[in-house]
Amino acid sequence: MALYPTHPSHIAPKQMEGLSGTWNFNAYTDSDYAGDKVTRKSTLGFAVLLNGAIITWSSQKQPCVSLSSTEAEYIALTSGAREVVWLREFLDELGYNQRGPTTILVDQSAIRLVMNPEMHARSKHIDVRFHCIRELVSNNQVQVEYVPTDDHFADCLTKSLLKGKLHKNHERLGIKSTQQGTNHASHQQRSSSQVASISPTASWASLPSSLLSQHQELHTARQSSGERASILLQRDTRKLC
Repeated sequence: MALYPTHPSHIAPKQMEGLSGTWNFNAYTDSDYAGDKVTRKSTLGFAVLLNGAIITWSSQKQPCVSLSSTEAEYIALTSGAREVVWLREFLDELGYNQRGPTTILVDQSAIRLVMNPEMHARSKHIDVRFHCIRELVSNNQVQVEYVPTDDHFADCLTKSLLKGKLHKNHERLGIKSTQQGTNHASHQQRSSSQVASISPTASWASLPSSLLSQHQELHTARQSSGERASILLQRDTRKLC
């Protein structure tokens, strides 16, 4: 995921030409906690889906060190909400007005911090710019809802996952590898060729003539060097006698 792209990835405008119908989208935001072992910064990620298809995503380090996992989730939620606001304005320009609030699916801890401004002791140190999510919720532009960890689409953008869960997450996001089949076939071909090269049943006649000549030259050189060493040893022995 490259540590980590600064700007989110978007679909090209040409891919949206000719589309019709209702355009409804929702977002998933997630964060790990102090994943960077050097700076101790957390990694945030969000994915926005339009009618079930992913259109924009991001995975990047947070701009500051979070003091708790709740704060890390809160910062990730704010970053995702800013992207949602931009997309709402973009769709409005295209003539697809969003009548209701956009749903952002997050963990429970971030929801409690958004809905309960009274948590002063746990949030007074958080930068003012990250509190804009509360205004967006009060203005009915976005709404936050809980999503279980197993159903979280943005989980793969922030942390390492087990192979099965990672593939399941990719399938839900519509991510497919076009190189998987080619790589698997080439790997099998390389493995078979390696096995054939070290097979004890391989005959000398099946080897290329160039390899045979090189082997014979090496064998001859070894024999000649051995003969020279033997002659020198005999000569030195005679001198000692």
